[in-house]
Amino acid sequence: MVSFNCYQEGYNDGFRDAMNGKSKSYTGFPKAKAMIAGHAYDTYVEGYNQGYADGMAKKSGVYR
Repeated sequence: MVSFNCYQEGYNDGFRDAMNGKSKSYTGFPKAKAMIAGHAYDTYVEGYNQGYADGMAKKSGVYR
């Protein structure tokens, strides 16, 4: 099985959602990659959650 790391895509989506005041949503996940790579979804969600946390921190002024 092919391995795709979608962490950066997830991070960017999560950060953007947090900065735009949106609630968490993993709908930006590239579903085509999930069909051929089992690890893609896991890395996307990991990146999304970190990006969302960083976006919320930046928005509230505690971003490093």
